[in-house]
Amino acid sequence: MIFPKIYFSLFFLFSLIYLINSQEQIPQKFFGAFQYGNSDNWEGYLAAKGYNEEMRRTVKPPQLTRVLFPSGPGYRMMIGMGLQGSKWLPGAKKNADWMFQLGKEFRAKYWDGREHLTCSSRSSSAPGGVCLRNQSAREHGYACSVSKCPSDSSLHQN
Repeated sequence: MIFPKIYFSLFFLFSLIYLINSQEQIPQKFFGAFQYGNSDNWEGYLAAKGYNEEMRRTVKPPQLTRVLFPSGPGYRMMIGMGLQGSKWLPGAKKNADWMFQLGKEFRAKYWDGREHLTCSSRSSSAPGGVCLRNQSAREHGYACSVSKCPSDSSLHQN
């Protein structure tokens, strides 16, 4: 049940970067708090994991809130249950709390409990002009490239 959340977050982050590839900052309309209402592939995901039909009717996707706002020189994205504005409530379930800058690598702790090195960069030779790579996904054999990038030389671990 971890992977749909990871892929949704990566897709959301990539979508933000893709939409702003001609701008230097994220447009104001993307800031604020948003509720994850449902998941289009939740039923299929549970079926693939081997849950029977009765269990799939019982298990519901978590009602997560995503908050995105400018913070310092970059942005902060918080995903979880128990958010009030841009603050975590006591006992909140924190799924993600990321600080990032556009065009720079950042380390993000994901739902699997590991840190992942994610790189967002602009490239005129990449489709859409944006590359997003996940170093840990590459190391573990998962699809790590949302779009094809000209080279992997810009991605490195510190």
